Parts: sequence; C-alpha cells; structure tokens
Amino acid sequence: MRCACPRASQQGITAIAARISAANALPAPIQPCSRQPFSGPYLAVLLARHASPSITHSITGLPLRWARHGGACGRMEFDWGCTLMQDSRFAQGFRTLGAGLAALSLAALMSGCVSSEGKPANDVPIEKETSAVPMATPPQVYAKEIGSARFERSGIKEVQGYTVESGNLLTKDGDTGSLVVVRAPDNSVVAIIDEPGNRGILLVNRNGERTFHPEPPLNYMTADTVPGAEELRLAAPPPSSGEHKYVDMLVGYTNYTLGQLGGDAVGYALAQLETLNLGLRNSLVSGLSLRLVGIKIIDETPDYGTSSEGLRNWQNNLQNDKVALHADVSTSYGSGNGPGGRAYMPGHTSVNLWYAPSAFRHEISHNAGGDHCNGDPDSKNYKYGYSNGRSATFLCGNNVPYVSTPAVRDAHGLPLGNANTADMARVWRENIARLTGYQPELPGERLILAGLGEQETARLRMDTSVANPRAGLVALDPSVGPTQLQALPGGGYTTLTVKLKNDAGVEFPVKLRAQRSIGGCSQSGMNNNAGCQGGGALFFTLQYLATDNPQIPEGMFNGVLKLKAIDAAAPNWETPVTISISIRQTKLPKVRFLSENYCLLDEGVLAVKIVTGAACHGADPSAHWTVLPNGTIARGDLFVVRAGDKAVLGTPSTATPALKVDFSSSPPTIKQDDTCLTAGAASFGSKPLSLARCGMNGQKWDYVPIPNQ
Repeated sequence: MRCACPRASQQGITAIAARISAANALPAPIQPCSRQPFSGPYLAVLLARHASPSITHSITGLPLRWARHGGACGRMEFDWGCTLMQDSRFAQGFRTLGAGLAALSLAALMSGCVSSEGKPANDVPIEKETSAVPMATPPQVYAKEIGSARFERSGIKEVQGYTVESGNLLTKDGDTGSLVVVRAPDNSVVAIIDEPGNRGILLVNRNGERTFHPEPPLNYMTADTVPGAEELRLAAPPPSSGEHKYVDMLVGYTNYTLGQLGGDAVGYALAQLETLNLGLRNSLVSGLSLRLVGIKIIDETPDYGTSSEGLRNWQNNLQNDKVALHADVSTSYGSGNGPGGRAYMPGHTSVNLWYAPSAFRHEISHNAGGDHCNGDPDSKNYKYGYSNGRSATFLCGNNVPYVSTPAVRDAHGLPLGNANTADMARVWRENIARLTGYQPELPGERLILAGLGEQETARLRMDTSVANPRAGLVALDPSVGPTQLQALPGGGYTTLTVKLKNDAGVEFPVKLRAQRSIGGCSQSGMNNNAGCQGGGALFFTLQYLATDNPQIPEGMFNGVLKLKAIDAAAPNWETPVTISISIRQTKLPKVRFLSENYCLLDEGVLAVKIVTGAACHGADPSAHWTVLPNGTIARGDLFVVRAGDKAVLGTPSTATPALKVDFSSSPPTIKQDDTCLTAGAASFGSKPLSLARCGMNGQKWDYVPIPNQ
C-alpha cells in the first residue's frame, strides 16, 4: 500500500481541460493524463505535455501555472494558496470550475492521502511534488475562537512542512489583536489568539478534537527581569548592510509543559516565534526575524519555572546546546504560578509559563534591551514600551501586536511610541548585530526531530543544483551510518546510530530510520544514488521509533546529528544538514548482558554462566536486568556495585559504588572509574564476577533487549 492523492471525476477533469484549451487558444485540445491528483497547497490538474512552456491566462481570476512533470505528463496548477477562503474571487472561481470538482470536500483537499494499491518502479514519479507555496488554513478551524473579529493575514510561509501564517485581528470596536496559526504536516493546528477578552492557545489534533487554553489575567508590569547577568560577547561578524538577518532560536520544554501543549514541540515553537515576527513587521522593523533551529525537551525537575532560579536553571541547561546548534537566543516553557515570564535584560535567555502565550514576545523584548513603561516624560531614554491609553505595546501592557514606535499609529489614530521616550523598534534595529551574533550562522539546512511520542517524524525538502539529480544524504562518520552514495533498491530505509544524552548526561546509542526520495519517486535508503524520471527536489525523512530502541532506558534524549547531502550527478554540490534531536523513551526495558559465551546472572550472588541451551535466552528471569537513566544496573531494589575487586549485588554507597554501563564503546563495558566488570576464563557452572583494569579480554558486554517483556 502506498500513499496517493484524492481523485476527481474524469468528466470534470475533461471539462476543465477543454476550457483551458479554448481560453488559451491552444492549437489542439489538451487531453488529461491518467493521474489527476488534488493535494496540498494547490488544486492541480495533470495534463498532457504541450509545446508551450507556460500559460499565463487566468480563469476566473485564478492564476494558472504550467510545469513539466516528467514522462508524458505535465502539471497545470490553480494557485489558491494566498487567497482567503471567504474571498469572493475564490468563491466565484471555485464555482466555475465545474461539477467535477464540487464533489471534493475541503477536508479531502487538506488531508494527507488515501491508500492506493500497487508500488511503481523506483524511478517513476508516484505523487505530486510538494509545492513551495503554502495554502492557508481554512478559517473554519479558528472561527469560533475569534468570533466576529476580522483576520487580516500579513504573512504566510512553510517551515519544515509546517504552514505558518499570522496577521492582525480587527474587532467591531476598532481594537487590534492578533492571530498566529500553525498547521502541521498531519493537519493538526496550533493557534495563538490575542483579542480583547479572549487570549489563549487553540489546539486541534489530527482527529479534529479541540482544546482551548485561555490565558489567565497576568500583570505584565510585574518585575520580571534579571539585569546584566549574561555574557554579551559576540561570536559572529556584524551583518552586511541590507542583509536580512535571523536570530537563531533554541526552544526548551519540560515533558510536562509540552504534554499540556499537545505534544507538538515544533508547532508551538513556530507559533511563539511568529508572535514576535508579526510585532516587528507591524512596527516596520525590517531585515530581522526569529528562526527556529533547535528543540530540547527535559524531564520535569523541581524548578524550571519563571522564578530567578528557574531562569538560571534554563540558562545553565541550554548553554551547551546553544553552542552545538549555533543558536543565538533561547526561550523555554515551564510551569508554576510565578510571573508570566522572566528574562535577562539585555541577554539571550528567557522563560515563560506554558499557559501564557503572550509572555514570550514580552520577555524577548527584555532580551533586546527594553524595559516596561517609561515614567519620565522628560527622559531621553527610548528603550521602553508605550501605552497611549487604548493600545499598550509588548513591554508596556502587552495588549496589541506592536513594539513601541513613533512611526506607527493604532486603529484609533493614536501614536504607538515616542522618539525620545519609547522607541523599541529603534532598539531592535540597533541590537541586530548582537542578537544575531552570539553564534556563527551554520551553512546548509536545518531539521528538527522532537516530541514525546513513540514515533516521531521530521521531513526536509532540498533543492539541488541540476534538473535531474541523483542526490542522497550520507553520514560524516561511519559509526553513524553510510558515508557514500550507492545504488539501493526502492523502499527500505537506512539505519543511523546516533549518540544522544539523557538528563543525567549519560550517552546512549539511539537508532533512527532515514529515507530519501527525488521528486515524486518512491522513498528508499537515504544514501541511494538513483535518479527519478522527470527530476525534482530532494526529500529527506528521519524517524524515531521507540520499538527500534528497546535497549535505552526511560526518559528524554537530546543531541545533534550532522549529515550532508551530495549528488552523484553534480560532484561539486554539497549541502550540510544539521539536525536537532529530542526524543523520549517511555519505559524501562529489561535486558540481558552477554560477554562472548557468558551471561550475567543473579543466582543469589552475582555470577556469570556459560550460555548453554535455554540458559540466559530471555526465559531465564535470573538474567533479566534493568538499566536506569544514569546507567546503573538494577534488579528490584538492588544494584550491581563494587566491593573490593568483586562485583556484587547491593546498595550503592561510598564504600560500594555502583557500576554503570558505558556506551562509548561498542559493545559497551560495565565499569566504575577505570575498572571494568570482567567475565574471566570460561568454565561450566556459575563463576563469581571480578573487576579488573579496563582494556582486558572479557569486558565487552552485549546489551540485548528481552522481547515481549
């Protein structure tokens, strides 16, 4: 079974093809191809290839695009991605496309795919290539929450398969709010709604089930800054004049806060960043925006909230990740009952309550160097927010989607700033070099694989340098995965082994599945060098499955994977790919430890036994062990500990320290400091376990999960 797009009737397609031929005065009628997909951001019709490379005529105001699509078919597209669903031009155009399209519901157009039997050859397109122009989320999704307010969309883009759109909400009373909508690849939605009397987070899962988390009343004038406590030294050169710059953002969650937010770490992070991007756009700050480069999820700990201690804990926890991911600034989401957020001023770290969606745009404005309202009308310090009595900008009341600026007036005609006392737009412009320069910008592509599920997927689209690429991805280290392209059959995947750390700082090897495809051809292992008939972009898919990793203990695992995309058809083309990974294992597995022909046993004393018959083959409960997140080995309430030169079962203490599994080698060792658990010479029956200097024979222990535990 493969994924294919919904189909319209042959009669409807034929009618449209005839209308297009007549409208464009083509020399011969266009005949439909055998495939007619309707999917994603376009309403598309695959038509027989015509000599004309482009058709610019529009039907009912909807622009047409022609693109060659390989084989005998090309593609004609009705571009409706930037047209509001309630727009009369769209409505008229949709009505005139004919009865053949009327049977297609919006849900079908927006949905992923329906099953289709059969699997074509690897080099034949099987589905329409993803377009770069996103389609807006239907307003029915958020209509109930915004009520009578009118949404004026001012931005729409696609990021890692997510559609991000934002704009102002205009109420009947003339007040201004905002709406940010992020639609995931599975059509789940995160929306941040901000209008008078109705501020909160709308979550709609892939099944259409809705949850609205209202933001409680919060006083954004509460003291919420820690001044002068972060290093402001820059690592990147100042930007060139006129160059658009990005503040590369790392976003942190606890597993509890992300669970409350629906579990989509990337979707909510994109929505939060867009609240600030919208405010900068509204306030005429050009050439600067926030960009998501990484996610880190940690297990719940005592204080990762919005207290000063919580802010400091997040700062310490994320600092190494900022360096690894080349992130300039971080923000995080905690729980508790403190202020809506807290930030260093100026600085590059902030924290927010998960249920306060308006806090982030306020706190990161403190990072930029701004303070609350300026109480001195004679002041010459412009690094403040502003309130005109109706509209209060991010730092001075936080009820409209603007930073303070004298260059813009609100919907009531009142100024939103003062050149002498409140001009945060100027502050943002003056701090571009600092906020974008904490880390050198990484070349190439970014991808984020993050979430709490037993299966998590991330996808990336890359343009190559030639029309018919034979591109794939390779690892930089053979211990991670293949380092060269090769001919691979269609289907299947490449297994990558990535070292990730849990919250205790213990490193574990985690297996991921990696696939690539070209254009609309089928997926295969990531380092396949096969081309695709008709060419197209390079698509990369990375998956984590908990079932592939029964050996790792319960908890969160974080790290960075670096790959590169290369092309057998263009030897000089190469693109680095940096991947932020944050995944979860949900249970503590039972495992066996095998060293050559020995296994680790608990027979009243800690011992090893030669593996014979059914002994140590999963059914023997004396060979079942649990590895805890810190690497220690347990059976019930006892641990494998060191007692002199022997390993015994007991309680860890200063006199009897616990041995830990060290995954830095493969197979791993079981060690304490520089001594390792040693199986010793082969002998039948049980044999007490000894400790010896690491590096000797009999110290490698295969780590074998027990099935059906």
